[in-house]
Amino acid sequence: WMRVAATVVGYAAAMEKAELRSTMRRRLRGLGGEYIAAQSEVACARLMATEEWREARAVTCYASMATELQTQSLLAAAFIAKKRVFLPRVESIDDRRMVVVEAYSLDDIASWPRSRWGIPEPPVGDRPDALDCDVLDLVVVPGLAFDRHCRRLGQGAGFYDTW
Repeated sequence: WMRVAATVVGYAAAMEKAELRSTMRRRLRGLGGEYIAAQSEVACARLMATEEWREARAVTCYASMATELQTQSLLAAAFIAKKRVFLPRVESIDDRRMVVVEAYSLDDIASWPRSRWGIPEPPVGDRPDALDCDVLDLVVVPGLAFDRHCRRLGQGAGFYDTW
């Protein structure tokens, strides 16, 4: 009985998350690019004003989709500050597996092929992996929504959950 109850609760939670994802995607699309860009600048400036950002030697970030927090200014600031920067590449959609590898400059990122989501993704090759970096200090993750307790609702594929 307990197993059945846990399965039902888990299913209900998954359905609630799916509904919330759908609602958040719709709301984000309705905000428009200018608003998202302006709010992204505010959020990025707040992050860059923190002690955690200033002291970070290596940062994991992401290349943004249109309705996500735009990370271009974070990436630029990280490179200017000579921080090591790492971005994700999906290795297997079916296995929900990604690696996070080093990017060397904004030009490097701009040269990358586009993923199925239309964002630059590091090519397969010999790049340092973030998990092998002994100085990884800060991880910036994308999300559809965050609550007041900093809990994250992602896109639903589970890449960051399994990384």
